[in-house]
Amino acid sequence: IIIHEVGPNLKFAPFNRLLNINGAIVAGLASVLLVLICKRMAYSQILNEIGENSLLLYFLSGAMPTVYSIFVGKICSPSVSSLILVLGLSFLTAFYLSKFVKNFFPFMLDLRVLWQKD
Repeated sequence: IIIHEVGPNLKFAPFNRLLNINGAIVAGLASVLLVLICKRMAYSQILNEIGENSLLLYFLSGAMPTVYSIFVGKICSPSVSSLILVLGLSFLTAFYLSKFVKNFFPFMLDLRVLWQKD
């Protein structure tokens, strides 16, 4: 057990993390609210593509902003517009790379494709 000293009181770290009831209630309500909002949304082709390629977008979301921030940082100074530019370029690149992988390398997403007979 790790002991943290906070002022005159000694607190045990594992118990502090378990007693965050308010955070658990807020997280649960936020999850329920998000599900309810998603159920009310109309069909969108873009959101459908994002949902189908979410694993690839997740993997690419770490690399793309880093690469683009290096290039944009050499061109212009840090500002809100450069941040928006990096985010936009990152999303577009990740989106189209995921479509490319899905079309030409489907086995990277589902290994069952390799064993299917056409």
